[in-house]
Amino acid sequence: MNRIYIFLVLILLSNTIIRAQDSEWTVQLEPIIIEGLPGAQSYAFGRIEGYWIIIGGRLDGLHQRQPFASFDPIHNNKEIILIEASSNKSWSVSLNSLPSRMKEQLQSANMQFHQKGEYLYLTGGYGYSEIDDEHITYPYLTRVDLKELKEAILSDMDIRPAFVQKECNDCAVAGGRLEMIEDQYYLVGGHYFHGRYNPHGPDHGPGFTQVYTGEVRIFNIENSVNDFNFDFEESIKNEMHLGKRDYNLIPQIRDGEEMLVAFSGVFQKHIDLPYLYPVEIFQNNVLAIESFSQYLNHYHCATIPIYDLENEKMNNLFFGGIAQFYFEDDVMVQDNNVPFVKSISNVSYTEEEGWKESLLAIEMPDYFGAGSEFILADNVPVYNNGVIKLNELDQEQTIGYIYGGIKSSAPNIFWINNGSQSEATPTIFKVSIKKSHSVSSTEVGLDEPYFIIVPNPNRGYFRIIYNSASAADEIQISIQDLKGNRLGNMEFHNVTKGKNYFEVGIPNLKNGLYLVQLESEGKKIVRRVVVEN
Repeated sequence: MNRIYIFLVLILLSNTIIRAQDSEWTVQLEPIIIEGLPGAQSYAFGRIEGYWIIIGGRLDGLHQRQPFASFDPIHNNKEIILIEASSNKSWSVSLNSLPSRMKEQLQSANMQFHQKGEYLYLTGGYGYSEIDDEHITYPYLTRVDLKELKEAILSDMDIRPAFVQKECNDCAVAGGRLEMIEDQYYLVGGHYFHGRYNPHGPDHGPGFTQVYTGEVRIFNIENSVNDFNFDFEESIKNEMHLGKRDYNLIPQIRDGEEMLVAFSGVFQKHIDLPYLYPVEIFQNNVLAIESFSQYLNHYHCATIPIYDLENEKMNNLFFGGIAQFYFEDDVMVQDNNVPFVKSISNVSYTEEEGWKESLLAIEMPDYFGAGSEFILADNVPVYNNGVIKLNELDQEQTIGYIYGGIKSSAPNIFWINNGSQSEATPTIFKVSIKKSHSVSSTEVGLDEPYFIIVPNPNRGYFRIIYNSASAADEIQISIQDLKGNRLGNMEFHNVTKGKNYFEVGIPNLKNGLYLVQLESEGKKIVRRVVVEN
């Protein structure tokens, strides 16, 4: 991922973070190690009769920053992994017996996938193709018969009958997500990527082609015993809000109906930073909620949707991964290098309060989460779209497991990454819900305006990106040193709702740390800026 060298600490006002009411349930994590189980990240999975089937993904950590080193095929997951967590056992079988095109797709990373009944559907994925002698996004839709595959692995039989693959140009997507609303499949966002991934960009080493879909592609599937057919309907296009990848797409229950929400993802149109707002996806349209900003857990990570029917509250839990913001004690830190984080958060929705985000009192034990998945346990009460029914859970119940993902040795490793600073972890976390157990959490005032300075450090000349919750006649921006001496003051008029851009220049500043204060309609927001001449 491209990065901007910026580190900011947010000095939060008293009305920005408040203490939430004690919750009536909490989350518990318990690590599990299965001997001999490999680590995997950015994989696809299905579950059948108490077993998990892991397909594709990577066996290494974060992609390396050196040209020609990223997505080395030597670290492809070239096996299908079968896991029975209840007995701490795992099995594996090679993909080599499969036809070449199928074998290549099934060892790719960032496939979109969804399970319906005993069938797992896989679309796209990115990786090296020996047939094409190039890194490609695969134009296929593949059906996996999970029960037949599980029995073949346990019996050491031929796995080929469990797979059916079809060519599908509309399926040539990586880093998107695949979910369902009612009986239709929704392939949301992602991108088509052709060529060797180069974190320095296509003009500095290996060249590549990258095209974001910017849409929801809706399709139907009809099955027979040995085959299936599919047809695509008219897509929902929205390049501004769906032109992203590596985000979290989570099924929702609202007013008793099914819908989806796409949370965060990368990168914004005009700056290499994550999207901070969710996009609601309905059967025939999408709605960007730009009035709300999600500060935590921006990159794809394990997520859990939980609906509280008694309070008509939709909860969405996010576990670790990568984010632009994180907390140190009660101070929220903004790091535009978008580091690995330990945060566990809940982004919730009620009709009365709208969208809210809370930081849970517990966190991941290390920098886990990016590229991991939550795998639902058996016998957990869920709606048809997989959302957990909170009110039907036992007082204390295991709801599922988080497997794999990237484990990083430090928050920011991107610019030094040679492959040794992170790994695909084999750790499994058992996730339990404990009801009627009060635990405090921190509610983050994410519907407050946000305010970003770029570049930072700078030479006294910088741009302010200010997302205003409403139009304002004017804002005032002042700069002072740490002793409180005011060094500059500016006024900007006719501020519009949404994003505003202001150019600021204070010449002849000495090297050091300064405070930038933005004041509008009685509210003050303060940021730190570093000057390096």
